[in-house]
Amino acid sequence: MKINISKFSITLSDFTWPKDTPVFPSQRDVYSYLSNYIRQSISYDIFQFNPQAFLKYLHKSDNIIDDLTFQGTFMHISDYRSPEQVRNKRVILVGASMSATEIAANMVITVKHIVHIAPHNLWSVLRLLLMTFKDPNLSFSSIDFIFYHRSI
Repeated sequence: MKINISKFSITLSDFTWPKDTPVFPSQRDVYSYLSNYIRQSISYDIFQFNPQAFLKYLHKSDNIIDDLTFQGTFMHISDYRSPEQVRNKRVILVGASMSATEIAANMVITVKHIVHIAPHNLWSVLRLLLMTFKDPNLSFSSIDFIFYHRSI
């Protein structure tokens, strides 16, 4: 799973990403980046990872699929790793978060059939765009960099 925007849009002003970090870092890359920043710049008295949290209320929703007759596999978004997990399968993806949309776009290359259920229309755009029209030395650039760059 990769983040939704490039590392250039989420770089801290006083802490650069390691040179070998991909343009769209993984969750593990982001965790490492933030951990290193905290170690260097923030006191552990102020910030800590993995604090205890308590459930304030219980959310109950209707079960839209009968567990007794359904022969497939239920999977939460946090268990998805790659399109190979769903190769040649029929998939129903429920949810309208950015992550759900990214995963639907990622799955489409291997699934047999996909239905994405969401309460509103969703868009999926390329993460990298061809930029040769401005600079022949730069072939691709991240979409968020292009959108935030004033001279393009």
